[in-house]
Amino acid sequence: SFDSTVLEIITNQGISGFGEICPLGPSYLPSYSEGVRVGIKKLSEILLGKDPSNINNINFLMDNALKGHPYVKSAVDIACWDILGKKMNILDSIKASIFTPIHPAGIPFIAIFFILTVIIGWLWAPLYFVGIILTVWCIYFFRNPSRVTPVLSGSNKNNLIISPADGRVIEISKINPSEEIGLPEGNWTRVCVFMNVFDVHVNRSPMLGQITYKNYIPGSFFNASLDKASSENERLILGMDTENGKKIAFVQIAVLVSRIIIWDVDIGSSLKAGEIFGLIRFGSRVDIYFPSDVAVMVLQGQKMIAGETIIGDFTKSSKPVKDCLLYTSDAADEEDSVDLGGRRI
Repeated sequence: SFDSTVLEIITNQGISGFGEICPLGPSYLPSYSEGVRVGIKKLSEILLGKDPSNINNINFLMDNALKGHPYVKSAVDIACWDILGKKMNILDSIKASIFTPIHPAGIPFIAIFFILTVIIGWLWAPLYFVGIILTVWCIYFFRNPSRVTPVLSGSNKNNLIISPADGRVIEISKINPSEEIGLPEGNWTRVCVFMNVFDVHVNRSPMLGQITYKNYIPGSFFNASLDKASSENERLILGMDTENGKKIAFVQIAVLVSRIIIWDVDIGSSLKAGEIFGLIRFGSRVDIYFPSDVAVMVLQGQKMIAGETIIGDFTKSSKPVKDCLLYTSDAADEEDSVDLGGRRI
């Protein structure tokens, strides 16, 4: 017989989730079962009080608290999925998918599209279908879905850098930023996220902190994939002093089909991690700068979720995600060679 461990997680609402781990395999040792319980006890110290239905955050916390030992974490992961399944309501899920909130900046555009649909449909009935499709797309473009921002526990809780934009990472580089960025001279990491016209365009704060620098620069509208887009396009640069005493900067960049940058903050504004601070209309790019010694937690080509995907981690013990890959090659640096399929890290 084998020593198996069954884990029960109970929420404040009285919902129970169960997970089981029986460490079998060719390298099985009887001591593994006892190690499972020791590992679960260690994980419980940082997981108690956290939302078990936010499974991405739970897994991130477990990975930071206990390196390796995935078999220990599997019981917690299974129990969390059990709770999520019991909490799900099909009707509520459908409502949440269909009735996603709209950013206020989109209301005038939606109204214009609707009025034009009525006019062109009155002139020629088949054009109603064209107008309806464009109006629905406009509503979809300005959607503002709710997001759950991951946080660490204890003294490291404000160490995560969260993606400010939905989209795909098109560049990760080490650079000495120009004077207009407002950061001290030196080596900084820049992560560039491109949003196509089908991505959510609401921008969110990457960290908890206060805006200490703002610089709006009118400019051109080059393609986002060109390096000169970050230096010649219309852009808004925001510098932040974070709660953990560090400096970062993030830049909204208007690109080929984009013309208007919207922001809701000014110097002195305080932002929470994941809080909405602006929007760029119809295709855009957001760059974020942070110290070069911070662990980069994303890969080039990876799909980003604003307010949820972790870009970097100030925690000293954190390792860059690239160092944790089982297989690496020169091809991994190419834009389209690594695709995590939208997995949230």
